[in-house]
Amino acid sequence: MKEEVIPHIVKEFNIGHTKVKIADNYCRDKTKEEVDEILKRIAMIALQDYRANECQKG
Repeated sequence: MKEEVIPHIVKEFNIGHTKVKIADNYCRDKTKEEVDEILKRIAMIALQDYRANECQKG
């Protein structure tokens, strides 16, 4: 059985009626190099999605 992780909330704010909570559990114990690599992967995924959407527009 998977252990439940308690989120380490570092920021809370509202967008309209939606409450947003940012937790840093995933990267809190990572080195700067590991975090940089994670951010590069996120950027590549976002860029691929953006390009795909632009191609669909024509």
